[in-house]
Amino acid sequence: SIPEGVTKIGNLAFRDCTRVTHITIPNGVTIIGGWAFSGCTELTGITIPESVTEIGYGAFRGCTGLTSITIPENVTIIGYEAFSGCTGLTGIIIPEGVTQIENGTFQNCTNLASITIPESVTEICYEAFSGCTKLTSIIVPKSVSEIVGWAFSGCTGLASIALPKRVTEIGIDAFKDCTKLTIHAPAGSYAETYAKENNIPFVAE
Repeated sequence: SIPEGVTKIGNLAFRDCTRVTHITIPNGVTIIGGWAFSGCTELTGITIPESVTEIGYGAFRGCTGLTSITIPENVTIIGYEAFSGCTGLTGIIIPEGVTQIENGTFQNCTNLASITIPESVTEICYEAFSGCTKLTSIIVPKSVSEIVGWAFSGCTGLASIALPKRVTEIGIDAFKDCTKLTIHAPAGSYAETYAKENNIPFVAE
């Protein structure tokens, strides 16, 4: 239990505290620092208050016991690898206000089956969802213009992705090993050209 009056949880604050099972963060905390709870493998529940605006890099990396987490609506920054290796997570909603899904944010979340990306996101970065083998479909919002290399690499269960017309750049191996994938996008879009050039089935919508 973190006391009232705390406004920031610093970098590495509870790293590798393997016996912690639940944490309540008080209202008033605005920043969860880098690697703050990484390696807390027995952490099954955490309460994050609405006052939090930033979740630092690697903050919950390797928290394999987490099955769900609510990211407050006021969060605008989710650092790289923030939830990497959270193999117990099954679904997550990214709040409005987040503009980038950073490098490796949800990398190797092998049980992540659903994800909601808000219209505020404009870029899906390097390895953001790589290795999320349970993802079967995903809708990329109309605001996104770029999908960086390896963003969905190793998502072996991914059968459908809907891409907006605004996407004009898809990086190298963005869908590597996504052998079941069909891309859905507007006819004549860059996504259609990309699909044909990379021998990925395409459906015009």
